[in-house]
Parts: sequence; structure tokens; C-alpha cells
Amino acid sequence: MVMDKKKILLTYIESGMGHITSIASIADNLKKFGEKFELIESYIMQEDNDKSLKNWENFIIKQTKNTNRIKGFGNFVFWFLWLMGGVRFMRGVHRCVFAKYLKHCLEAFKKRDPDVIVSTHYFLTFAALEYKRKVNPNVKVVTYNPDNNVHCWWDNRPHLFFVNNENAYYEAIGKRKFAPSCVKQVNYIARDDILNANLSREEYREKLGISKDKFCVVVADGVYACAKSKKITDELLKTDKDLTIVMLAGKNEKLFKYYNDLKDNGKVKKNIDLIVLPFTKNIYEYYKAADVFITKAGPNAILDSVFMGTPVLVDYYAHPIEKATTKLFVDTLQMGKAIYKPKKIKKQVEAWIEDGSELLLYEANTAKINKFENGGKELADLINRESELKEYPEAKSFYQNHLYQLASQGKFESYSTPINYKNVRKDVDYKRIIKPTFFGKIFNGIIKGILFIFAPLINFFGFGLKIKGRKNIKGIKKAITVSNHVHQIDCLWVMQILRGKKWAITGAPHNFKKGLGGAILKAGGLVPLPSAFSQSKEFCEYVRLKLAKKGFLHFYSEQALWLRYTQSRPYKKGAFYYATQNNVPVVPIVYCYRDSHKKKPKRVTAVVCEPIYPKKDLSERENAIYLMEEAQKVYDKTVVDFYGYDKETYDVRKMAIKK
Repeated sequence: MVMDKKKILLTYIESGMGHITSIASIADNLKKFGEKFELIESYIMQEDNDKSLKNWENFIIKQTKNTNRIKGFGNFVFWFLWLMGGVRFMRGVHRCVFAKYLKHCLEAFKKRDPDVIVSTHYFLTFAALEYKRKVNPNVKVVTYNPDNNVHCWWDNRPHLFFVNNENAYYEAIGKRKFAPSCVKQVNYIARDDILNANLSREEYREKLGISKDKFCVVVADGVYACAKSKKITDELLKTDKDLTIVMLAGKNEKLFKYYNDLKDNGKVKKNIDLIVLPFTKNIYEYYKAADVFITKAGPNAILDSVFMGTPVLVDYYAHPIEKATTKLFVDTLQMGKAIYKPKKIKKQVEAWIEDGSELLLYEANTAKINKFENGGKELADLINRESELKEYPEAKSFYQNHLYQLASQGKFESYSTPINYKNVRKDVDYKRIIKPTFFGKIFNGIIKGILFIFAPLINFFGFGLKIKGRKNIKGIKKAITVSNHVHQIDCLWVMQILRGKKWAITGAPHNFKKGLGGAILKAGGLVPLPSAFSQSKEFCEYVRLKLAKKGFLHFYSEQALWLRYTQSRPYKKGAFYYATQNNVPVVPIVYCYRDSHKKKPKRVTAVVCEPIYPKKDLSERENAIYLMEEAQKVYDKTVVDFYGYDKETYDVRKMAIKK
């Protein structure tokens, strides 16, 4: 029996070499899966001779050139688009102003009918997600971001989004509001050409006809050579030192002709060897042959140079993407230097000709990134896994579909909403929470007073909150409560359920920031869970004291927030361990959304279930498991009964079916 191959569309676009080389590397690695996939490598804007798509790509190329040619243009564009709303504004602009080009792109996708679309460019990612939304909800969308940061143009709707460094990862899930479960960090991507380029500097100089006795620099600034490369080259041509200058003119034909005319007319000094190159596929060999690579801060060019073990000298950055690249490779990894004035660059090169010890340090640091630890292979493996995931067309949104996919993989603890780890307070004084200062008590009283008044109003008008089974906590003076975590402010629902009781609500440490925000949360009765094992003992003591004072302590026992999720998830053991340790009952609370016939249901019913007590004849460990299993049964049954799911087929790993 011959199985149909899944079609993977790898989209190429002319918008800087980084987009092209990255997708080429992904293609190289996917080919290793043999006959499993049908790979469609497509310059999708060009291949169909679609005039609209060609015009659109030319527009993108023009803007790429403008960011390098016009000083300040790139920074202004990024700032303006951020000011207008970032990704939401970009979606609106492309759907309205550029609707014609989007429509033609969707038609190009439809013609190829892929199962997976792989992109390295913001527009193709946006178009792929629109194709998923409008045409084929079963298509998988995968993005590799070749930059060293995550700018505000990237579409953050749920899809597999790859980054290549830690800073970009945290920027994606924090500042750019990607779901953490969608973002994966892989090693830097190296295409096969780079992986197979392993000759020494001397061997490449011999191969390329470059003098072994002269200091050698490669000067470039992207495929269009429209930034500072001419100014830098002109300045270096004035030196009296022995020097080889490899000038990469790229697709800039005027520049290529200009320097060749200089050579032909004998206007290059005898101490200088000038090599002028057009767009050159094996430019990485020249990087290795050189002592230093002088370039603008294009992520791909710098990465290729680092892969080849050659230090960089950054002469220009045009926008936040290139600024982040400079910061990473120069400031953080110490793989080169940044000098922005041509005369100073000439002086630095002359200094290195006399004493190259500084360059040796930079060269040694390039070994921090090993090209053989290839992110392309990781990425191909993850694309393979993604291609096997089931899509859920019945889901009302991308986000719901993503939640069902996580559930099918058993990743119930995965965070599906953005997290900002900046300014998290790591040191928690649990004793101070139990016994606040005099002024702390006043502040706590003010915040709790405000919540006492406004929480019920928010719950009623914002969520139509109905509470069922509140009688089940009547007469109980201390307990652990557990619930599903289905909204960012479902803590307000707990507050209303436990109104009249002494309560506290535990939360993930990343919610508690330094400054006023974190102070307000703690004053309002929210308590951070320990972020380190060393704090566990202090937290256990806090729990003991809280319950000893006849209070209620609430846990979100599923761990992660899954917004408006309407099925149950497995509980974690922690809350039940604390209940056993302190011999108090567990009261399950189940939040359910009433059907509002809208894309995002907002009406909430909170079901307070009967308390579950520890058994005297069980050990502490056995009791924790018993409480967790009993609470899980109650949770599952409540969800099945409320939504009318078929209890015979209900499974937390599968999309529930209604009777």
C-alpha cells in the first residue's frame, strides 16, 4: 500500500539573503526524510508569472534597500508600525490596503495545495495563517525567524515559531505575546554548503587566488550593497599598508563596474590587491580566507562569517533587527567590534595589520557557535513531528485548535498564553506575607477593600458569574481549594466564592514583578509559589500557618492557563500533598462557560463541589494520590455533565464529543 506523501511548501522570497539561506538549510535537512515528504521549494512570488505578486516582491525589495540606503528610514518604519499597533496594525493593512496581493498569494498557495507551509519572512507567515483561516484549516504553518530578535511585524497567532537564541525566545513570549507552547528555540541554522566548507584559511587563499602574505578584509553590506561598503572600500584604498580588499558588490552592478574600472585604469595602489565580486554563492569561502569581515549588521552575513571562524567588524546597522545582531555578536558574544566611521575603520585595520592579537581573541570566540550543532536538523525533526499532528477544524479559533493539539500530545502543563519574565521578584519573604508590617496591613486592607467592592461587579457585568454549590463550603473553616485555570483574572471568581472566608490564592512566580504591580497582587491575597527548591521549606511553613489560622488556600492544580478551555486537564499533585500534610479537605471548584453562541464565550458558571477528606488509614503519599484521583473524577464528571459530553468516549487527550 502506497501512502500519500505530505506536501511541504518551502517559501523563498527576495528580501535579503538570510531568508533564502535559512529556508535552503531547512530544505536540505528535510530531504533526509527521503520519500516521506514531497518538498515544494518555491519562489512563490515569481514562479507563476503573476504580475501582482512580482510587483509586491519588488515593493518589499525596494523597502529593504531603502532601510540600508536612507539613514534613519529603517528605525522610523519600525517605530511607526510599533506605534500604530504592531502586528494588529500590520494584519489590518495587509487585509485592506494590500488585499489584492494577499489574495494572489493565497491563490498561489491553493495551487500548490500544501499540508505544511514553511516561511522565513513575516509576510509569507501572515499569508500562510490567512490561508489556514480562510482556505484550509488543516494546513500546518511553520516559521523560522532568521533574525536575532522578534520584531513587531511577526504574526503571533498560534503556529510553530522557531527562534535561534534565548533573547529572541523571551522577546517572543513576553513582548510579542506569542504562546510559549508555540515558540521553540533551536541552534543556529547552517546550510549544507557551510557545513561542507572545512578548508583552512591558507587553503582557501590558495583556491581563491588570494595572497597568503597580505592582511585580507572582505567588505560587504548585503546583497544590494547600498549601505557603507563603498565609503569603507574607498577609505581602505588610501592605506599604505599591504592589504587585500575583497569587495562584494552583490547585485549592485554600478558598484561592480566602478571598482573594476578603477583596477583597469590602474588607479589602485600597488600595495593593495583589490578583488571585486558580483553576487557570489560561495562568498563564505572568502569569509574564511579573510582576517576580518567588514559588514553591516545583517544577521545572515555575520552568522556565516562566524560559522567560518572569521571575526566581524560591524560598520552600520539600519534598524532594530540589525541593532540586536550587533548587540548579540559584538557586545555579548565578543566575536568582533563595531566601528561606524570609515576613517576609524581604516585606522583599526592598519592597527590589526601591525598587531593581530585582538583579532585572535575574537576568532577564538567564534567557536562558541558550532556550525555542526545544526539547528536545521532540529527544525526538520520538529517539522516532521508537526506534520503528524491532527488539526481540529471544529475549533472556533486558532487558539482553541492549538489547545486541542497540546492535549492530544499530553502537554497539559504547557503555557499557551504570553509570559513576561522581566523584573520577576525571585526572593519571596513568606514570613512577611503571614505577618505584614503596620503599613503593610494598611496597604493590604485598602487593596482588599477595593477588591471586596469591585470584584463582584466585574464578575457580574464582565462574566455573568453564577455560583452553584456554595453550600458545600458552609461550615468548613479551613481547606485547600483547587480549580481549572481558564482566564487571566479567574482569581476574582475565587474571591467571590470564598467571600466571608480568610483566603489566599497561589500563583506562578512570573506573575509577581518587582515594584507596585507585584505589591498589589500580594496585598490582594495572591501568593507566589516557590521558584526554587530552596524556598520549598518556607512555603510549606507558610501553608501550615495559613491553614492553622482557619483559612482557605487556593491552587490552580493544572499549572498553566488555558484560556476558555472547556475540557478537563489532569491535576498536579502539589496541592493535594499540602492538604494531606495539614489534614484538611480539598474542595474542587470547576469553572464552566455557558454557551453564548459567540467565538469567545464569556458567561461563567462556577461549580463548587463537595469536599474530599484525607483518609486516616493511608500514608501521606497515598493520601495525596487518593485526594488527587478523587478530585480528578469529580472534575471530569462535572465537565462532562455541564457540557453534555458523551461520558463513554470522554478522554482528556481528545476533543470531546457531545451526545
